[in-house]
Amino acid sequence: MTVADQLGALLGPGRVHADAAERRAHARDCWPRLALAERCGVPSPEPDVVVRPTSTAEVSAVLRWASANGVPVTPYGAGSGVVGGAVAVRGGVLLDLSGLAGLVSLDDVSGVAAFRAGTLGADVEAAVNARGWTVGHFPSSIMCSTVGGWVAARGAGQLSTRYGKAEDLVVALEAVLPSGEVWRTLPAPRTAAGPDLWRLLAGAEGTLGVVTEVTFRLSPLPETRVFGGWLFTSLGEGLDALRTVMRTGARPAVLRLYDELDTTLVLGREGGALLVTVCEGDPRVVAAETAVVAAACARAVDLGPEPGEHWWAHRYDVSFTLPRVLSGELLGQNGVADTIEVAALWSLLPGVYDAMKAAMAAFASVVFAHVSHCYPEGASIYWSFATDAASPAEALERYDAVWSAAMDACRAAGGTIGHHHGVGQARAPWLAAELGAGYGVLRAVKAALDPAGICNPGKLGL
Repeated sequence: MTVADQLGALLGPGRVHADAAERRAHARDCWPRLALAERCGVPSPEPDVVVRPTSTAEVSAVLRWASANGVPVTPYGAGSGVVGGAVAVRGGVLLDLSGLAGLVSLDDVSGVAAFRAGTLGADVEAAVNARGWTVGHFPSSIMCSTVGGWVAARGAGQLSTRYGKAEDLVVALEAVLPSGEVWRTLPAPRTAAGPDLWRLLAGAEGTLGVVTEVTFRLSPLPETRVFGGWLFTSLGEGLDALRTVMRTGARPAVLRLYDELDTTLVLGREGGALLVTVCEGDPRVVAAETAVVAAACARAVDLGPEPGEHWWAHRYDVSFTLPRVLSGELLGQNGVADTIEVAALWSLLPGVYDAMKAAMAAFASVVFAHVSHCYPEGASIYWSFATDAASPAEALERYDAVWSAAMDACRAAGGTIGHHHGVGQARAPWLAAELGAGYGVLRAVKAALDPAGICNPGKLGL
């Protein structure tokens, strides 16, 4: 019997798909390198079969069977990842979790809600908004990313400075281990009952098991929202303002500082570094936060609410543009563009910025960045780059050179190589060096939980 036949007998009709169209449709995520490689005649690896479970029990059955038979299993949410984390590099089973979707429960007294892992972000917000709540997780991919993917990659939404990253929002989760055993954690505000073992799955990208349900912390829908825009003479002056705001204990929803080139692209005029701010929530808290922001930005030119309002209205545009970039429609078959997000302490951030910009500019025609996702101790730098080449092969070579230069420069300057897109295949060559002795711990955990090595092989360098 084929893999499809065996799984079909195990799960019943309608769950297993081995036709060419399904396999091809799940051959890649949104990692630009895969699209570039295909232009060079290198097809993305396809799974042998696509399985679409509709229950945790079915996920358990698949993993139990796969472990017993040594068949790789690659979890797949909505395919919006940008680092190659959802690609079936060893073939086998592509576990499409889109059938595992929907609201499980909502506790209005405690302010928590549980969703199945394949639920799209927009559906999450619609469900809790109807009851007066928000999860507060708004990645630009909210229309095409899932809650399981958010946790697996330790994603960050655009309002993370206020609400936190995906792992900060988790109150409890359910997952299936490679053995097929179902693991449910106890929902509690905090616990000292041993280490937070569930955090092994946050950022593991499906290499240690498959997340099937997530319980999120909720926040009341904001009663008011105040937008702002400020123009600083330099990026360094803007960084000082961000650090000042975060030190006060204020948590604006958005503190988004553009470097000089990004500011020119946004405002259409040269000079300065633009800061976009959004404060939202209880009116009394918002009034205090806007006062804190204004004081920290006293040296900047107050541009009023329009820059913030404009950013808010267009904050998801990039995700709708990405398919045109990947197809070559927007930049041509020899063009390449991507983003790279890193993070560093405030004291190291200027050096990381300078080092990465110089390193990337050696291979890319255009390099610019904004600083967002702020913390009391530091922030994330979100880079964008683009370049053209004489051929797809040269474009792929330049793409790899930009990434390699960026990662090496970031590490040398003291930054972390990733903030919220995950590791996948793109960052895998640098992960062991970043984790140090911790990489041995990761490998030991992998060997203990997944001795057959079936869970998302080829990711995290495993």
